[in-house]
Amino acid sequence: MKNSETVELLRKLEAINSPSGYTKEAIAFLAGLFRAAGLNPTLTNKGALLVCEHPEPVTVCAAHVDTLGAMVTQLQGDGTLRVTQVGGWPWNSFEGEYVTVLGSAGKKWRGTLLCDNPAAHVNRNIGKAERSAENMHIRLDVEVKTAADTKKLGVCAGDYVFFDPRFEATDTGFIRSRFLDDKAGCAVLAEVILNAGARLKKMPVAFFFSNYEEVGHGASAGIPRCVREMIAVDMGVVGHNVYGHETLVSICAKDSTGPHDYELRQRLVNLARKKRIPHVVDIFPFYGSDAHATMGAGYDVRVAVIGPGVSASHGVERTHIKGIRATVQLVEAYLAIYRARMGPRLAYSVDAPAVLAQERIPAMMLLTLVAGLAFNGIEATFGFWAEHRYGWGPRQVSLCFTAAAVVSAFAQTALTGRLSTRYGPGVMLAIGMGRGEVVGELEPL
Repeated sequence: MKNSETVELLRKLEAINSPSGYTKEAIAFLAGLFRAAGLNPTLTNKGALLVCEHPEPVTVCAAHVDTLGAMVTQLQGDGTLRVTQVGGWPWNSFEGEYVTVLGSAGKKWRGTLLCDNPAAHVNRNIGKAERSAENMHIRLDVEVKTAADTKKLGVCAGDYVFFDPRFEATDTGFIRSRFLDDKAGCAVLAEVILNAGARLKKMPVAFFFSNYEEVGHGASAGIPRCVREMIAVDMGVVGHNVYGHETLVSICAKDSTGPHDYELRQRLVNLARKKRIPHVVDIFPFYGSDAHATMGAGYDVRVAVIGPGVSASHGVERTHIKGIRATVQLVEAYLAIYRARMGPRLAYSVDAPAVLAQERIPAMMLLTLVAGLAFNGIEATFGFWAEHRYGWGPRQVSLCFTAAAVVSAFAQTALTGRLSTRYGPGVMLAIGMGRGEVVGELEPL
């Protein structure tokens, strides 16, 4: 995608209200986007979106479409509304924000979040009062004077309150808006999915868009059980005592829930260095993500958390197209490993005079060719299999190959020649093929 296309996708996502628990419209938007690209996204029972074209995905990339919001708790005597938070956000940062209240009958009403007695001309302590649920209210842009008037509008406890995102993309590359946490992450994964397209059928990768992350249980269900690792694409922290920046992709080593998987993190760091992707490794002091929800639900997965730097998180946020681009590049670089492994299979063409087509190729020559190809395939894939099955790293795999080489050298120099002289090459070939077949059948065990 071009930068302008990525920004436009993010703009459309930001325009869709999606606080935790009310995400169906945003999920439908993403699902429609992927179906138009020929993919087959599915909904989980909780309403999250899963894009999985492979029957047994090993890696899942996750982002959350849900955002912060509010909900009506009480209709006050003067017609204003008390609200409760959906997710955790600072009252002072949202004070003065324009809102939309979704009435129980489906009608929408505009309003503003204000502190009680907000006029500076009559309240000298307006700048000193601590903002909280007890002294903040929604002023509706309707002529109401009593709770009864407001009730007649169809507004009642439990109605959702949507905050205006105030999206703006500057000509300097910055994107400022509420809810870049994690609409920016969703835009990243949407771009990765659309760029890959039909190739996803050959890649053991799934993409998960959760809808309850801001309240703690987003990716706690709906992830395929065969998944072994998760890359949560969320916001990178920017602020005092951290290294994140809006133009970089942050790779989180530890957040407030604990450290993330070291080996998976190092793979991402090494890829970023190799591909010269602007990045930083950081500690997020007050932070949680879908990775924590997945592990807390009992999934046996390795997790990593990455994302574009987002300034003023849970407030009037800001990121940069460079940070979004770096995050896309890192995810695609990681998934390129699967493209290399699971790409086009062995193919061949014959370029020879027609007269040679009548010649018979000795069977033993074909056997040698096929056996060589099979052995090379084992060498190429054994490391991935050993990591998946036993959690081996490069050291254990190399030691295994070394042991196999020593045993093979000993057998060929000390045993094969003598036994061939005694029993004949035909018998030894049969024994060798039989041994290979037995070992091949036992290898998956």
